[in-house]
Amino acid sequence: MSIGIGNRIGASSSSWKSYWKSQSEVLFFGEISKITDGKLYNQKTGASDYLTVGGSAGSYTFQCPDTDIYKIADTDYIWFKTDATQRTTTEAELIGYDLTKTPVRYLSDSPNSIEYIMILSSSVTGTQRDKLFRDMQLPILWDNNLNAYGRIKSNRIGYTPWTPEPNIPSGLTLTLISGGVQIDWVESNTPNAKTEIWGKNDSDDYVLLYTINKGIATKSETIDPVDLRYYKIRAVSSDVASYSNFTNESSIAMLGNELLSNGTFETDTGWTLGPAWTISGGKLNRIGTNTSYTSCSLITVTNSKYRIKSTISNCSTTALFITGAPTFSSAWTGSVNGSFIKYVIASSGNTILQFRTGASGSNFSIDNISIKRILNP
Repeated sequence: MSIGIGNRIGASSSSWKSYWKSQSEVLFFGEISKITDGKLYNQKTGASDYLTVGGSAGSYTFQCPDTDIYKIADTDYIWFKTDATQRTTTEAELIGYDLTKTPVRYLSDSPNSIEYIMILSSSVTGTQRDKLFRDMQLPILWDNNLNAYGRIKSNRIGYTPWTPEPNIPSGLTLTLISGGVQIDWVESNTPNAKTEIWGKNDSDDYVLLYTINKGIATKSETIDPVDLRYYKIRAVSSDVASYSNFTNESSIAMLGNELLSNGTFETDTGWTLGPAWTISGGKLNRIGTNTSYTSCSLITVTNSKYRIKSTISNCSTTALFITGAPTFSSAWTGSVNGSFIKYVIASSGNTILQFRTGASGSNFSIDNISIKRILNP
């Protein structure tokens, strides 16, 4: 298998290395056997830069110089990400993919060890392209066009293009608002991959909260915050199983201590009950036709935001208002059972929390009431 097609057409001259070291299209030329102290020096005529090398033979890693000339040349995005940040390139990537600006000479048979690395500043054509195939012993379909000077490689068959590592978007923000977490996304360039948003609270593991599909450059969406305190994001290529690293953990919001001493209604203490209101069965119950309210006292911080969470059950008709003194108000209306979250701003440090029914009266039960201050990260 190591013979390949190309050897039947022409053989590389003994001066092939000298030829490529002097070509204007070549930005870097290095011989793996000459790695010294973690550096693979550029042997191109007049060059003094080098690739930084890690690992060992068979599992080398490489980084090219972090300069504009290399960034411009790297149209494969194998040395730099699509946002121009430097990446670490592995030996497996260099021999596993066809990189049109980074031709790599490696053994055609196992263990497929790398011998030479070249980085081109511009593509080569015609007879020079044929010579590149022959001298670098490139796979026969290296540039997706069959070339008789190429080699048949044991590690892969056919043309294998590199898919750039997905780029984490910079225009994504998460903000806690009334009703949930607001996702705002504005990207100047259309993302080339999906974006995953992961979140957690203080004790649980991270879970996937939301996914923004590839090709979407703007997004405005609200998701339930649960007890979300931290989040991080990553990009995921939808074409191949390629993932970016996660961003650093960020704080989105932190909930303060519970303000209610009897939000589960285990007893009938802590609440002032109006007409037609009772506490029984571990719930606050309302059955009646007239406007009335039940209240409790809270100590709040002026102009601070609070989350009120509760569960409504046994609902036939509902006209429930959450009010406060001096002021904060919101409302749940309609015949709906289930859990609800509301956000309010307290205008005074001493607030009376009221659950008030509408003029027509309402029938329902309330349980698991929780009130916590939203603490900015």
